[in-house]
Amino acid sequence: MILLDYRDKRPIYEQMVEKLERLIASGGLEQGSKMPSVRSLAVELAVNPNTVQRAYTLLEQEGYLYTITGRGSFVAPEREWRDGQRRRVLAAWVAMTRRARDAGLTQEILGEHLTQVYSQAKEEENTPPGGEAPGNEKEASPGGEAPGNEKETSPGGEAPDNGKEASPGGEAPGNEKEASPGGEVPGSRKKVPGSGEGGNYDRSDRFTEKL
Repeated sequence: MILLDYRDKRPIYEQMVEKLERLIASGGLEQGSKMPSVRSLAVELAVNPNTVQRAYTLLEQEGYLYTITGRGSFVAPEREWRDGQRRRVLAAWVAMTRRARDAGLTQEILGEHLTQVYSQAKEEENTPPGGEAPGNEKEASPGGEAPGNEKETSPGGEAPDNGKEASPGGEAPGNEKEASPGGEVPGSRKKVPGSGEGGNYDRSDRFTEKL
């Protein structure tokens, strides 16, 4: 039902009262529901039954519980403990305000802090469970990228300006060399004097001319 912090310096019964009050105020313990017996709760929390009895007595005085003789303790209706809770909070607030005044804090300063506390509480109530404020969500594109980060690609999958158009043979423009009808590249032939075909003449003809 509740968990106790044995490192807490406060008495065990005070911790029990605080945690049971929170359970009742949050609806964890519905009004009219029966509380565990003193003995069973003492066994569950591994504490002395007198400690549980003292906590139950304080909760009954504050209006959170009521007892039916021979049947046990039950959670009181909200109207009975809500009024008592407000009275206790207001009493504590008045005492703290007097201490603040004695410490030199003016009414204007206390009023500013009071307004700030209520504003922060309202913001926390309006904050969604995820913790992000409304309007900060970013819609992603179908591919999972955020808007504005997409890059258009060419049909072949290359980004614009990064592709180079290739010739039908796969070479980049400007690197082709036109071949002559015979299959030779221009500029690769050397003409030799006296040769009709540019270098493939017979040395024997040259020797005969000299004779």
